[in-house]
Amino acid sequence: VMGAIPIPHNSEHQMTRALLVKEQGAIYDDYVVYVQDFGGKTVEVMRNFTTDEKYIVPSPDGRHLILNAFSWEVNTPIYLYDIVMKWRFELPIDLPEDETPSAMCWLDNRYFLFVCQFDHGTIVQGGDVYYYDIETDKHGKIIETDDPGMLQINDFHRYDDFMLLTATQLEEEHLDPVDDKYFTVTYDQIYDLIVKESLLILRSDEGM
Repeated sequence: VMGAIPIPHNSEHQMTRALLVKEQGAIYDDYVVYVQDFGGKTVEVMRNFTTDEKYIVPSPDGRHLILNAFSWEVNTPIYLYDIVMKWRFELPIDLPEDETPSAMCWLDNRYFLFVCQFDHGTIVQGGDVYYYDIETDKHGKIIETDDPGMLQINDFHRYDDFMLLTATQLEEEHLDPVDDKYFTVTYDQIYDLIVKESLLILRSDEGM
């Protein structure tokens, strides 16, 4: 083992700990995801993973991990790992062609959100927000911006009463990132979007 990175999480069960470990492979270094289960046993979850731990996200109760080996010019799936049952499988997510999941965040222990964006392109900074229901495998787009090509959602930040979405605003003439914008969405709003299968459009002139 050449190094290990603890994956922080907000689980009520502090017994769960995910690790991204750099190991010496036969030809190249191999990045391996491990998890310590509720009994303290270390179990291998996945090999050949990305070097960025932000794509390993434990559920609030510590029961599940979602993993996404995001990489440019590669359409990467999202995997769900059950820490109790010790199994992993690829989620059956139907996305537009040439688009891939990137940033992810749990809404609760049943639903998680993820950014869906183009998997290539020099001006791609993010995309739209989708939800996924791990109990039914139902999923769909719930949030986009009023100018998807120029304003792209790229990450999530959880707070007690709301979720903060960060987005990148591109400059019209040269298509360079010029500003970060922030949008607040309450949890009630997000649940309402999921239940009603509706779409929230974030306006660029309303972002902070």
